[in-house]
Amino acid sequence: MKKCILPFLSMVLICGYCFLSCTSENDTLLYSKSEKIADVNLFKNLNISEFRNPKSLTGTFSSFLTKSNEFIIYTETNESKEIFILQDFNSIKSIENIKNVVFLDDFLIVFNQQGEIYYIYVNREDIALKNSNIKSNFKGKSLNEEKVNGLIYLSYPISDDFIDIQNIKNTESVVQYISNNYNRSCQSGGSGSTSCSYGGGSTGCSVSCGGGYYACCSVGIGGNSCYCVKER
Repeated sequence: MKKCILPFLSMVLICGYCFLSCTSENDTLLYSKSEKIADVNLFKNLNISEFRNPKSLTGTFSSFLTKSNEFIIYTETNESKEIFILQDFNSIKSIENIKNVVFLDDFLIVFNQQGEIYYIYVNREDIALKNSNIKSNFKGKSLNEEKVNGLIYLSYPISDDFIDIQNIKNTESVVQYISNNYNRSCQSGGSGSTSCSYGGGSTGCSVSCGGGYYACCSVGIGGNSCYCVKER
């Protein structure tokens, strides 16, 4: 009996080791829970009613850079698939081990497990006052700052098979992938618009665009899409 048990235990240990050694951050189960912004300690002095579509998520995230220089942050809740897209993401090449994301229309604040804070905002002069108010929450803290030309938040029902993490990773541009398959026309926003939003809950989206771009939001059969388009 002992001779039979020992090989079995050895095999279990080897399999367990292989599983752990081959599992990366982006292969782990993605799951996050939504929180009220007021519950996030750093933001208790903000007037949340000033923001169109504030969002805070804590959990596990997948993050990657596309060939079109879009930085993608992806997670899932019980009800929805949550995507944040940073267009023209330049100076910071990656953000790893993300544990908390706070979205405030023109701003995205990302916290990782190492205690680093990434402060990302749209490259636009008219948000200077909001920028100052939000930054006041981080006095004495070191921030990794990044300006982007587009900040997009998308939410789709958890049952939406088209929005799949592997499909998104394999596409050259996530913005193009979504706009091609949902709706290309601007039903909100359009030339001259810096921001727009559509819907809410697990079918909502929001976008804020920098100089030289305009915001485009539309509703399609499968879900809503929001993105920035370069002005001609």
